Amino acid sequence: MTWFTTPSASINNGQSIVVIVGGDDISIAQEAGGLIIGTNPPVEIKRTFRTESGLPRIELARPWPYANQNNQPAVAFPTDADLAEATRVLRELSASFSVLPQAGSIAVRTETGKVKTANATEANDAVALGQLGNAAYRTVTTSATDTNVGRVLKVGDFGVGSTSLVNNIDFNNAKYTSFEGTNSGANMPAQDGSIGVRKTYAYSPDWVAQEYFQISSQPRDFTRAFYAGIGWSEWAYRYTNRNIIGAVSQSSGTPTGAIIERGGNVNGQYVKYADGTQICWGTKSVNTSQLNSEGSFSFYTNGYEIQGAHAFPVSFVDGASYTVIGTDLGSRLSVAAAPHTGSSFYMTTSISNTNISAAAASYLAIGRWF
Repeated sequence: MTWFTTPSASINNGQSIVVIVGGDDISIAQEAGGLIIGTNPPVEIKRTFRTESGLPRIELARPWPYANQNNQPAVAFPTDADLAEATRVLRELSASFSVLPQAGSIAVRTETGKVKTANATEANDAVALGQLGNAAYRTVTTSATDTNVGRVLKVGDFGVGSTSLVNNIDFNNAKYTSFEGTNSGANMPAQDGSIGVRKTYAYSPDWVAQEYFQISSQPRDFTRAFYAGIGWSEWAYRYTNRNIIGAVSQSSGTPTGAIIERGGNVNGQYVKYADGTQICWGTKSVNTSQLNSEGSFSFYTNGYEIQGAHAFPVSFVDGASYTVIGTDLGSRLSVAAAPHTGSSFYMTTSISNTNISAAAASYLAIGRWF
């Protein structure tokens, strides 16, 4: 059973004779066989013959019902018992054939054009969709702050894995979970040019917590929160073991520095607290020769001022913002002290023993530094 093929077959609509140019021996095409020209459906062959000049022709059982064909490929096939047997065998093969890949097989294309493959086992194998997981067909984020649900992140999105600064972003608008380095932007807590890291934790745009860690020789940490209907809270300065003790400061009555500051100089010692409380204390020497030069002193009388006004180690707000007291240091002095200005005070002493060549008195002042 042989099929006839030719690269060139021509016939016009309504005609019955097909002009053949080239191809197999025309005698292969059988009477009552089928003929397919181009992409048209098959038609029945009546007979084959050659013209007087020996040119091959095929006569159809009925006039050609389709569009004109010119130099189209054609194939003639038998329809006898041999073809029926061949068809049966093909059907049996088709019934036993599976488009699903078998172990170790190559990829197989289905009749709908899909490619099927077994699960990959080697590095250069095709990979089945079932092995990829859902990341393979997810959309990648289109920006570093793309908050669309289900997007696949890139390195640097929301600051993850990034070493670049994200500047000039209004902190109030950063209502998405992120970790971003920056040194500029509206509504940030520190504006001294230091690089810092803003960490934002967002349950939703209505419930947000922010933390800003300033990276400098004196690192600082700030926190705040956003609540719908109320807005952003003020930045709060977080205290740790590195900043509890240090220089206290304030802005409009709000502490902005350390909690406790302590120090001293030739005028005495002091401690300042973040709430504005200040304590100063120290010792002042008394030269009894100066006392005696004023005459005989008796206890509680004829007081003598020790070298005028005395300076505090640090200043109080003013002369009315503190209380100062003086005490004897065992020299049988009667001591009294009184405010003068915010930076100095008066101390007066009396002595009942003119044989003492030197004596000392102490002072303690409590008040406010703001």
